[in-house]
Amino acid sequence: MFSQRAELQHDWEQGDYVEGGVLEDRIDWNRLAEMEEQTMRILRKTLDEHDKIVAHYSGGLDINVVVHLLSRLDHDTDVKLLNYRTIEQYPATVEFVQGMFDAYDFPHEEFVTEHRDMEWVKENPDVRLFPRWEKKDELYNESYRFAAHDYHQEHDVDAFITGRRHEHCVTKTRICTDKEAYDMSPRYPDLEEMTCWQINAIEPWGIEHVVAYLDKYNIPMMPSYHHYS
Repeated sequence: MFSQRAELQHDWEQGDYVEGGVLEDRIDWNRLAEMEEQTMRILRKTLDEHDKIVAHYSGGLDINVVVHLLSRLDHDTDVKLLNYRTIEQYPATVEFVQGMFDAYDFPHEEFVTEHRDMEWVKENPDVRLFPRWEKKDELYNESYRFAAHDYHQEHDVDAFITGRRHEHCVTKTRICTDKEAYDMSPRYPDLEEMTCWQINAIEPWGIEHVVAYLDKYNIPMMPSYHHYS
């Protein structure tokens, strides 16, 4: 059975203050409101200073916070949501992402790595079903990072917005150049061409702030977050 972060086991349907819940006495709601305002200032700055902006949208918890914050700024048409996935993505995940696209007015586009079907898996099941970390990173690069980089170059993207937080950021900063963020990844092609800005708007947030925000504004979670507990 997969382990799950305790925050996700909170019974959100009963509200913020479930007696004995994992977030009881852990969330300072006034502080969360301040974090929202700080993050929205970062997003306003990005919208003011850049013309061509995209957001990398996976449907995950973190990026759903960011997209909702963007929607509160009434800039739905100024940011395009890009979803990168492989063909073996769970149907429930694909449906969830499409549902969230429909719920907002953001322009959006989906990119699917078509060749990663079951025949592709059977060619090398040990590596492709249970990859070691370095191979996992390589597969991730192929389906997401390289494809996103190509899109940035081909469409002259000025800045891209992520849901990355301090738990998974190489560069511990909210605003940096794309090259700075991935200078430690030599497998990334053409580092000198990585000229757009990366906006990690919620980089300082903890997972408890993310799930509390989702509950506060009644934003749905992808079904898989509940199933693998």
